[in-house]
Amino acid sequence: MRKLINALAVIAGLALITLAIYYWSTPADALPHFLPGYIASRTTPHFKHGVGSFIVGLGLLAYVWFATGKKSKREHGQTN
Repeated sequence: MRKLINALAVIAGLALITLAIYYWSTPADALPHFLPGYIASRTTPHFKHGVGSFIVGLGLLAYVWFATGKKSKREHGQTN
């Protein structure tokens, strides 16, 4: 179960980082209608939407990094 959660977190993290790059490179009027931030009359990119997506994506990748890191001796049941 833990491996599935970690795999989903990696996929979601990479997808959100990709979405951030898409937000930064695409004007608001060219975004798909289902994405938050679509405004038909705005021709500038949504910088804040991209920053938010990037931070959450990095947070998910950091979670996986810490969750799959080296286990301490105490967690393995060893005392010394």
